[in-house]
Amino acid sequence: MCGIAGIFDTTKCDNKRLVKRMLRTMKHRGPDGWAYKHNDFVSLGLVRLSMNSIKTPTHVHANTKNDIFCVFNGEIYNHLDLRKKLELNTVSGKKYNDADIIIPMYEKYGKDFVKYLDGMFSIAIMDKDRLLLFSDKFGIKPIYYSILSNGNFVFSSELKAILSITKKHRISAKGLSSFLQYRFVAHPLTIFEDIFKFGPCQILEITAKGVKKYNYKIICSPAKTLSKWGKSIANYDSSEVKIGAFLSGGLDSSILCSLFGDKKHVFTIKYDINRVINETDFAASVAHKNNLIHHIVNANKQIIKNNFDKTILALEEPLYSTVALSTYLLAKSAKKYVKGIISGDGADEMFIGYNYIRTAMNNVGSELQTYKQQISWLPRDTQKRLFNRKPKNLNLIKTSDNPLQTIADFERKYRLPDYHLFRLDKMTMANSVEGRVPYLSQEIINYLSGHSLRKIYTNPPKQQLAKTFSNILPANILNRKKQPFTAPWVDWIDGYLHKDIMRTFNNKSLCDLFDVSQPELLNLINKPLKQYSDYTAIWGLYVLLKWAKIYKKYIVF
Repeated sequence: MCGIAGIFDTTKCDNKRLVKRMLRTMKHRGPDGWAYKHNDFVSLGLVRLSMNSIKTPTHVHANTKNDIFCVFNGEIYNHLDLRKKLELNTVSGKKYNDADIIIPMYEKYGKDFVKYLDGMFSIAIMDKDRLLLFSDKFGIKPIYYSILSNGNFVFSSELKAILSITKKHRISAKGLSSFLQYRFVAHPLTIFEDIFKFGPCQILEITAKGVKKYNYKIICSPAKTLSKWGKSIANYDSSEVKIGAFLSGGLDSSILCSLFGDKKHVFTIKYDINRVINETDFAASVAHKNNLIHHIVNANKQIIKNNFDKTILALEEPLYSTVALSTYLLAKSAKKYVKGIISGDGADEMFIGYNYIRTAMNNVGSELQTYKQQISWLPRDTQKRLFNRKPKNLNLIKTSDNPLQTIADFERKYRLPDYHLFRLDKMTMANSVEGRVPYLSQEIINYLSGHSLRKIYTNPPKQQLAKTFSNILPANILNRKKQPFTAPWVDWIDGYLHKDIMRTFNNKSLCDLFDVSQPELLNLINKPLKQYSDYTAIWGLYVLLKWAKIYKKYIVF
């Protein structure tokens, strides 16, 4: 199940018409079927991307008494172990649907059942007169929610679904500030004032009395090695459909593809602009060593122009990402061969792998200030010049005596779910492909809990991974310096996308919506000799204004 939606209505009205409208906006998330259930206060629906029990008709799961119902988006990788825990009849070799264990686990453990799940998920449980919503440990699978003008509570897997049944919305000043400061809109905010989204480890309980929020704690069993995690990669290929992988040629994806098994489809992006590092040779060495079916996804001028707007539409909120389009193109190509993809997202957050963190930590005494500058795309002086009014400040990074811990916490709590996983989910599901992230598993949690943060933070980065799996990796991968997944976005600004950027910046109503000074913005794009900071400002404001243009029918101008 890959798209869920529902309404809690205190009048006990059957909202099938509205839920069906929401589901239609998410058909790409679940093209294989849909189902609906109404019971007292709650109307639930789902659209399904069949990964397991593919011949079973799409349905809302229920308990034997038919008074508890469940819809679910994602995958639970330890569902067979949980079947044994529940003492459910399990026949060796038989395929089981992971969703089957959700209600039995809930009936046995109550809200705490979610602690035992190893996977990625958003879950909605209708239990008589209450609705319960659960997010996974890392916020891999999204849940949006809002309270409507009539007092009803509505939720869905996508923002567009809620927009489809509501009136126009005002831009959230805090949501905009988050985008300007951090490149993304941090949970619980969205870009709209009255719509919110889940973060990791969250529970919402909705009754006629109101909404209660909870956070659950992650349980772990400290592990000293990564051997169990290496063996667990097989769980990500346990579906009844073909699963492939994104292969960038970096350490993280190379390890996954080397552990994944032979004759799997893997996908690497290649740009037609030579100034960007060509990773296809690195990826090819991994593919050759592991007998993988290697697909090179070419990103040329026409492909970039034809798919940029589709990327912005699929993202649903402004996101300063120069590789969202690349991820979209990879998923679009993968759809021809597979129904699911594994990705290396999460490894850098778990193992503190990013170079910009090392830059910050090397600036002793000013680590957090340097870190904030490293993750920002809009310098303060540029922001003052481009905005007629000073945007609000959203301080998500607090002063600390332990800057490494503060940075790691921010990376895992905010940048991981609201930036990286956000991008992966939106870009894969827009193409009806499920993205899976093995570096965000229970086995990785167990390993990290068995080591101090200072031991995890190594130079060069991620030495635990490199050393553990050195025997299965080609030498050129082991000897390669850390490189970010990137795209030739500077060249796109000056070339492929320049005309559209000019059209967008010349739209005064879009500039006025965000209090952007149009004359200063046009001066910036027309500047003959641009610095790198000029390009980052152009890209970020192009994404913001382009998003507003595409979503204008939902916005109060």
